[in-house]
Amino acid sequence: MTPLFDTAKTEKEYSNKHGTVVKYVCTTKLNSVADYHVDIFHREEAHPEYGSHYFALYRNPYADDAVITVVNVDPIIDTILENNGVQTIKNVV
Repeated sequence: MTPLFDTAKTEKEYSNKHGTVVKYVCTTKLNSVADYHVDIFHREEAHPEYGSHYFALYRNPYADDAVITVVNVDPIIDTILENNGVQTIKNVV
């Protein structure tokens, strides 16, 4: 799937904004019933307030795609890693 955003620009913007290396991981759905995709990024250092390393960006379809939303996806990534990389109905499609 083609990324939703300019990944190089997003990596640079978030790396500069947060003072840590941010890298694009993939574009996917968050779960099997989601009707929209997200771009997932990884932060080298955990977010100082939330402690997360992974976050997703997407244009919120419930706001006419006008609002860019950021969501912590560490719980989803943790579930995948706990299952040795096997995706289940409980995690990312």
